Amino acid sequence: MPNFFDFMRVDKQIKWNEKLWVSHAWGSQGNPNSGLYALICDFYQLPFHRYSRFFGYKEIFAELLENIRKIPKEEFKFCLDYLLIDESQDFPKEFFELIELVVKKKIYAAGDVFQNIFAKTDSNTKNIVDINLRQCYRTDPRTLMFAHGLELGLFELEKLQWFSNEQWKLLGYEIKKNNKRTITLTRTPNIRFSEEENYESVKLVEDTSEEKICELVNQIRVENETVKLGEIAIIFVNQKTDIFQRMDSLTNRILMDLNLDVVRGYEEKQTYENKIYVTNANNVKGLEFPFVICVVDDFSADYQFRSSLYTMITRSFLRSYILLNNWPELSSIKKGLMKINADREIEVSKPNRDQLATIKRKINLLNLSNAKSIGELFDEELVKKGVLKETSKQKIKELFKHSGLTYTLGEFSRFVDSVKNLY
Repeated sequence: MPNFFDFMRVDKQIKWNEKLWVSHAWGSQGNPNSGLYALICDFYQLPFHRYSRFFGYKEIFAELLENIRKIPKEEFKFCLDYLLIDESQDFPKEFFELIELVVKKKIYAAGDVFQNIFAKTDSNTKNIVDINLRQCYRTDPRTLMFAHGLELGLFELEKLQWFSNEQWKLLGYEIKKNNKRTITLTRTPNIRFSEEENYESVKLVEDTSEEKICELVNQIRVENETVKLGEIAIIFVNQKTDIFQRMDSLTNRILMDLNLDVVRGYEEKQTYENKIYVTNANNVKGLEFPFVICVVDDFSADYQFRSSLYTMITRSFLRSYILLNNWPELSSIKKGLMKINADREIEVSKPNRDQLATIKRKINLLNLSNAKSIGELFDEELVKKGVLKETSKQKIKELFKHSGLTYTLGEFSRFVDSVKNLY
């Protein structure tokens, strides 16, 4: 950002970390310029809490909000005048309640609704969107349609989510045909430079081996003579226990067999022009590449997996390769991709009344489970089951919260058991 102002030859450089901050949402304790949460805690002289499995972002933001509300009106000062948020779909409602309190003039929030598509979509849901951008200018519409199809289960018999005609339109789709049993959806094409009409923006490859990945890297470099190594990303989508071992093994293979440099994105967040980017689904948000190779070992109906798969596929703005093994309903998925490439449209069978009820029930259960706070889980596991007395609950919860440590559920239970008699 300072380089931008220098490049624009402005007369007066902005006061960095005094008038303007560009940072993470979180930050580090003792460094107010490292993130928004750290800045707010420092500004109001309130305690900074570390994230843990049992004291998450929702609880931390909610506590900070409660403490700021206790400040007398005549003593209260706004922390910021304006705030611009990217990836707004990743933040809980407690975060937005907090920033609405501490920002004086206006908040701008930009996000991708399809990265949080498994939320309730009934008519009572509050719409906080002021401007809806229906066309994606980075990702090829064919890539976008296929990614949506996989995320929502549109190519499968059992759909994972479904929308009304108006909601499809709000999500950037045009309804081409609509009858009792099927609906045909399309998106406005992007005409970028000399883009070829028959260019395949998505390719399915039924092989997840290291040999195939190396072969694809070579193929990309042969077919695109000017491509730089930093324009190629390899992303492992599944969160498996051996994921880091697999990424390390692939990195060594590329170094030894192809003699190409690689950056481990799961260790180092920086991208480099002369290094292939290898990472997992947790470390690629906000990045984009001309070519993305998505390695998908297991294909499941898990909502979080489908959202991650959508996000990974849409990291590319030229082509996504999806490497897969033993996907159920693969023939239907292939047919769906062929239809998209041939006609630029998705033809979907509509769910019947019973299927719609099942979709709604599962979505409601998902939102209910996500809405449970750590305090509620604490109560359920330790108070209602008789492990802990109500009078001791708050004292131990505070002790645990301020410990700064993380525990598995079993370790947490043992921790409580070890201190409960002290309270």
